[in-house]
Amino acid sequence: MWGHTKALDRGFSLLKYEHDLSLDDRIARLNVMETYAGAGGNPDIHAGWAQAARDRGHNVVRNEIMYAGNPEGGWQDTDLGYMPELPGNILHYTAEDVIRQFGGKTPDVFYASPPCEGFSQAARHQGWEDWAGEKEKKEQFNLARSRGDARYFMRPGVGPTPGNPQAHRGRGLMNHTLQMIDDLQDYRIHHEGRDLDDPMYWWLENPTGMMRYQPELGARTLAQPPQSLAADYPGDFAPPNMKRRPNQPPLPSVTHSSYSGPFAEALGLERHDIPGHPALPSRKPTDLWTNASDIWTPRPHTKVGEHGGIFHAKAPRGAKTGVQAVEDWTTPQGLRIPKYHMRSLIPYGLGLDTILAVERAKRGETPPGRLF
Repeated sequence: MWGHTKALDRGFSLLKYEHDLSLDDRIARLNVMETYAGAGGNPDIHAGWAQAARDRGHNVVRNEIMYAGNPEGGWQDTDLGYMPELPGNILHYTAEDVIRQFGGKTPDVFYASPPCEGFSQAARHQGWEDWAGEKEKKEQFNLARSRGDARYFMRPGVGPTPGNPQAHRGRGLMNHTLQMIDDLQDYRIHHEGRDLDDPMYWWLENPTGMMRYQPELGARTLAQPPQSLAADYPGDFAPPNMKRRPNQPPLPSVTHSSYSGPFAEALGLERHDIPGHPALPSRKPTDLWTNASDIWTPRPHTKVGEHGGIFHAKAPRGAKTGVQAVEDWTTPQGLRIPKYHMRSLIPYGLGLDTILAVERAKRGETPPGRLF
């Protein structure tokens, strides 16, 4: 159970050292943009992509539509306890709007967590029917991804077709976000005169599901866990061993349970428990696309069988455990946060690891190999 952590002692001691560092005068305050911030922007909630960046003194701008799903259909206004700097639907904003928020400069860091409803595991049999059970199509997609075959993903009909409003909306938000990332990066290089080794670092997040089969993401880097320690995965996303064939699906980038609760504590790091979540967090396999793989390494996963009930909640199909156990939560100020937003929170430790990696890069420090 604990044996694999011994092999990581050096890596985790390095990470713990960095977690103990406060922001110093060797780097300027970073400009950090967080889209789809959700409840993570509430100062009473110790979670979210950019909370660690703000705690460390960086300049954070957030976007949030301030809506939550209405069980009776449609959308309803929701007070999440803060006012984002860019309120409302991200489709109404462009890269120019983001640049204006930072006084004419591009962000140094860009986080995005588009809504997952259209891409979730459940949605793969509803919103993407033309790919339900299509093993051969997925194998061809994975083969092209493993080879870095960008031309393959430009062909018409390569990916699945959205089959319901949620899937259409999800793809539209994803593509708008990717265009914003590309436009900001282009402005940074061609208008600000930044070098290629001074990029805007970005992370795009979604729970492991159908987003990984969108052709717009096929040629972008899907972060992978340390290969020597990744877990066995059931079903569509997991081979029985670590030697992956090129046509096999990649592993999820992270498990949320690696960044909070007892697993973080076992690594000598702070637990950073998510408010309103059980002490044993949800495992929640999640995909992360990023351009920061040369400066940041995901933490190893918690394992499906071996760590269930120890580092993450056991969550057999249909069980009301893990993320399904998370309900509405009332802040110390008496504000009720809907369960939709509580279940979507990014662990504080994940945001902290990424902002520490960017700080290290900005100081010109060489990443200390693979931490894990």
